[in-house]
Amino acid sequence: MERLADLVESMDLASQAAATHERIRPYAAVDPQVDWSLADHDYQAACFVDWIERRPDEVRAWVSAQR
Repeated sequence: MERLADLVESMDLASQAAATHERIRPYAAVDPQVDWSLADHDYQAACFVDWIERRPDEVRAWVSAQR
């Protein structure tokens, strides 16, 4: 689990998720089928990026607590 946390961290998935959000954002802003506001979209994307950034340390803490 710790090696997997290291791997996920080294892949910088948070930056990739943030970049993907930036690519999608203009389309979400004009999509008539979207049921949420652009602010909601931005908030959810930011929460996801934050979760990805925190997750490796959370996994390491969990592994440490299991010892």
